[in-house]
Amino acid sequence: MKRKGGGQIGDLERVLIIGAGKFGTRAVHILSNERGLKVWVVDQDPERLRAIQNSCEEAVLAEGVQFLVDHKELFSQGVIIVPALPVHLAYMWLRKAYSGPGALKSLHIPDELLPAVSFRMRGDDGIVYLSHADFPCPDDCPEPSECTVTGQRRKPLYEILEALEGKGFGVSIIKSRQLAPGVGGYSIKELSSLSNKVVKGPKKKWIVATSCKCHGVLSAFEILD
Repeated sequence: MKRKGGGQIGDLERVLIIGAGKFGTRAVHILSNERGLKVWVVDQDPERLRAIQNSCEEAVLAEGVQFLVDHKELFSQGVIIVPALPVHLAYMWLRKAYSGPGALKSLHIPDELLPAVSFRMRGDDGIVYLSHADFPCPDDCPEPSECTVTGQRRKPLYEILEALEGKGFGVSIIKSRQLAPGVGGYSIKELSSLSNKVVKGPKKKWIVATSCKCHGVLSAFEILD
């Protein structure tokens, strides 16, 4: 891996974007070109990286989740991750990085546990996508208290998901915070906290969610002995 500066990446002006597709590329241009942040991008497609290499501090050719597992120690806990992959990055990272007893097995989240929101869709490996919006949101949505499309005020989705606690699952929610309109992320510290909570917690079944005010992705798993 080519490194320009050497040493640990320790300042909060750096952002680690995982994925260089449509959303990742947009995040690069906004955070690097418009906001002046120092951006690293990780993707396993060399063509995608070549297209944006002049707009970022570092373009790393690697599979994003595995890169985080193998190189998390290079980054300070305050560095922000922008997940721009079509997977639940936090959960996929946990599955690869888990060092506790037993093994993790993905679970189906029962319909009765899921909150009643405008949009709900199931994906592969038990993943669930939730949203307050059943329409495409504007790319530059500033995430206000009232929806820019409907004008309705809605309770932040991450607060709604906190109510899942105590229904047979432990719950860990990573809040995605907006870095720019339409671009959100969370610190590497959030991944470390997730891992510690699962390893040290008493629960055998867990729901892991990554959520902003309006959109969320959920995964569930069981720790097998």
